[in-house]
Amino acid sequence: MKSFGPFLDSKYKWSLLAIDVLFFAVIAIVISHLRLGANVEDILFQPQLLFLGLVTVLTLYIFGGYDLDQGLSKFAVIFRQFAAMLTSAVIIVLVNYLFSIDRAGLFGRGVLLGTILGFFVGSMFYRTMVLGMLDSVRSKFSWLVLIDEKDKVFFEGDRHRLGFQGNIEFFNPITASVADLDAKLNKLWSGVVVGVRSSQVGVDVLQLLMKAKFSGHGVMDLGRFYEKHWLKVPVYFLDPEWFISSEGFESISHPVALRVKRIFDIILSIVIFVPALPFMLLTALLVKLESPGPIIYKQIRTGKDGQLFSIYKFRSMRSDAEKDGAKWAQKNDARVTRVGKFIRLTRLDELPQLWNVLKGDMSFVGPRPERPEFNEMLAKEIPFYNLRHMMQPGLTGWAQVLYPYGASVDDSREKLQYELYYAKHYNLLMDLVIFLKTIRVVLFGRGR
Repeated sequence: MKSFGPFLDSKYKWSLLAIDVLFFAVIAIVISHLRLGANVEDILFQPQLLFLGLVTVLTLYIFGGYDLDQGLSKFAVIFRQFAAMLTSAVIIVLVNYLFSIDRAGLFGRGVLLGTILGFFVGSMFYRTMVLGMLDSVRSKFSWLVLIDEKDKVFFEGDRHRLGFQGNIEFFNPITASVADLDAKLNKLWSGVVVGVRSSQVGVDVLQLLMKAKFSGHGVMDLGRFYEKHWLKVPVYFLDPEWFISSEGFESISHPVALRVKRIFDIILSIVIFVPALPFMLLTALLVKLESPGPIIYKQIRTGKDGQLFSIYKFRSMRSDAEKDGAKWAQKNDARVTRVGKFIRLTRLDELPQLWNVLKGDMSFVGPRPERPEFNEMLAKEIPFYNLRHMMQPGLTGWAQVLYPYGASVDDSREKLQYELYYAKHYNLLMDLVIFLKTIRVVLFGRGR
């Protein structure tokens, strides 16, 4: 039985996007015809329709409208739809008011309200249906994971924390007989995940796995499984040979890709700086009024290839926060001021780092730069930790949008796995996705 599990969510997401685009166009045409008597051709070829559709899809994405979470409640679907509908309406009205695009047609109050309301109400119903279908399909998947007992503990921890599509059965090919493995492989599986190295098993086991692969069992190694399902690279399962032979990692050092990324950084930093300036001035004033000390906090961080640089942030802690030495910030840290708590939550404290991006110390997207004092310790505790320094550090990153706040060795290990996934799969589109997900993180108050 071939494995479709890793690609299931992706197929549904693209299908849902296609349905959204088609349904939005249909709703716009129907409402315009009812209100204005407009023909189909008059609506389809209007650039206003493209703008409205683009804003609608982007707001849906930002608010999680394309996150097909397992067991997602109907209330969560309704909340996401309502938040996206309200936000898109505000953006469209504001842009139309500022640039006077149109005061009739698709931007007329009746047509605009009817189109947005009709689309979001309708899409809420078929989204609920799609999620129900997807949960039903997921429940039918069954996976065989070949792994030893020590590594099984790590895998089980990720399975329960991150969720899993379908049922799973573990099997240890190191201690079991070849006949038992053959019997297992002859069953129908959605996929077979190989979490043991070739050096740990005999030739007979490898031949059985080759036979299973060419028989359509969907055999994949554990690293690829993690990438497909959990969007990270499992450092505690891997060895240097995996990194050497694994595909990917090319774009982070490709000269053209780096130049494109640099242009993207400069443009995005300038675009964000202009509307952010009033908020930065207000933040500076609030920081100064609440507690004595500098408004801008400067700190040494480790950049690409281990180079040190000064990072800039709005001060969010008391000025004597590190009188006893460097310490990780903790959840509900008593050193954080009242203003500091708010600007951390909304990530306003990070805005001065736009200067770091413009200078070239940082990229807009990449691993968060860590302090040298902590890097030395973490490199001893976490395998392959220094690989994160092959990339330009970032203002936001894959780990920041997928992993909750944390400050410990275990948290750093988790974040490294997401950072290595970013390094392996980097492209400009991925940076754009991270930027949009960062907006969602800030809006829902999951910032640091």
